[in-house]
This record gives sequence, C-alpha cells and structure tokens, in this order.
Amino acid sequence: MASKKEMTISAAIRSVARFWSILSIGLVLLFFLSEGLKIFELTAKEWFAFILFPAGLVTGLLISWKKEIAGSLISIFSVIIFSFLIGVNWFVYGLLSPALLFLVYGLLKRIS
Repeated sequence: MASKKEMTISAAIRSVARFWSILSIGLVLLFFLSEGLKIFELTAKEWFAFILFPAGLVTGLLISWKKEIAGSLISIFSVIIFSFLIGVNWFVYGLLSPALLFLVYGLLKRIS
C-alpha cells in the first residue's frame, strides 16, 4: 500500500502530465493549422512521417489519459522512429515530455 506522500507525488506527476499534454496537443494543432497541410503533395515517406508525428504523438498522449504506459510508449516510439526517418529538433522532444511523465506515473502506479 502506498503512503499518502507517495500518492500525492503520483497525483502531482499525473496532473502535470495531463496539463502539459493539453499544451503539447494544442501547440501541434496550432502549428499544423497555421502552416496548412497540402495532403495531395505528400510523398509516401512524408505520409509515414505524418502518421508518426503528429498523429502518433497526439494519439499516444490522448490514450495516456486512461492507459498511461501504453499511450506513453506509443508517443515515445512514434517520435523515436520519426527522428530516425526525418530528424527532429529540441521542440519535438519538448512535446514528448508529457509522455515521459505519463510513463513515470504509470510505472509508479504499477509498483505501488
């Protein structure tokens, strides 16, 4: 049985992860809505990259609200594969931060 302090820390991690995931999803949507997406001009490699980022990241973050470990792993692996395929900068890894927090929360919840 987890102590009250451990439960408070876990709840804080989950709350920060949820808030940060809302911000991350909002930034991704803002970026794609402002830039526009020319669907018919994408190559096969760009379609695959689009499935990984932003779709894989956003889907994983949304799943993380109920299934923390599964959703966070979807987001993490989507961004890792995307980074090998296209290459990323620090901004994309910053968007991945809530997934890492969801993973920590899910693992803490599982061991307690």
